[in-house]
Amino acid sequence: MAKSIFITGAASGIGKATAISFAAKGWNVGLFDINEDGLKEVANLIGHNKCMYQKLDVTSIQDWREAEKSFSEYTSGTCNIFFNNAGIANFAGAFEDVPVDEIHKIPLEMIKDFGKYVDSKCCNIDVNNLHISKGILLVKTYY
Repeated sequence: MAKSIFITGAASGIGKATAISFAAKGWNVGLFDINEDGLKEVANLIGHNKCMYQKLDVTSIQDWREAEKSFSEYTSGTCNIFFNNAGIANFAGAFEDVPVDEIHKIPLEMIKDFGKYVDSKCCNIDVNNLHISKGILLVKTYY
């Protein structure tokens, strides 16, 4: 049975590169991001027979529930790696090129609490319906 990886922030950057790499190694890849066009592009690169994709706004508990259900159905309830890579900022590019005004639009409390929020919401959902495989790896890159 192929191993599976659930990737948030999979439409670009590190998430996209991770998805391509794992798919090339024969893994079942769950692609999740708020950017639906980017998800379609990654799915086309990987091949639709090696992945599934779905919109996921990591700040929405309903989106988490739907993503978990879809991924669980796709993998028969197995998750070997949960790669929590999604960000919450509304800007992209080199950090030094981002206007300070944009950075200050993100409430500090949201940045501080984001990790706890995502970990508690997604992990509680995953534990309920996914068979967490022995030795599962949880990777976070959003800090």
